[in-house]
Amino acid sequence: SSWQRTRANKLKAENADAQTPPLMATPSEPLRVVEFFAGIGGLHYALQRSGVPHRVVQAFDVDDSAVRTYRHNLPCTPVSTKNIVSLQQADLQRLAADCWLLSPPCQPHTRQGLQLAESDGRAAALARLVDLLEAADPPLLP
Repeated sequence: SSWQRTRANKLKAENADAQTPPLMATPSEPLRVVEFFAGIGGLHYALQRSGVPHRVVQAFDVDDSAVRTYRHNLPCTPVSTKNIVSLQQADLQRLAADCWLLSPPCQPHTRQGLQLAESDGRAAALARLVDLLEAADPPLLP
């Protein structure tokens, strides 16, 4: 598409002297995306609307109602109710994602909530993802 060609040309120009390759150097392959804390698929929908070539290879959410709605809204995307806290490094490597979408629970950190931060059980899944990112080999973070 013209968007892809324009984006690719812009990235080439911006990164002509860069030491690291751009995220989307060639738009021929869609981004492999994993959606954590997927809810009803709002971030997936936003990514679709953006026009960025992608494929959501896995979505995760523990809320049964949200997962039913996600499956209704995005029936071609695999959705797991596996608790993110139980994910292992091998799970992330198997997914081989180029991009992560996530909208973790904010209640542990908001002024309106109890402000328990990491003491709130709802914060455990995000903490687990951070731990997995930090320990990844090969590194998933720059």
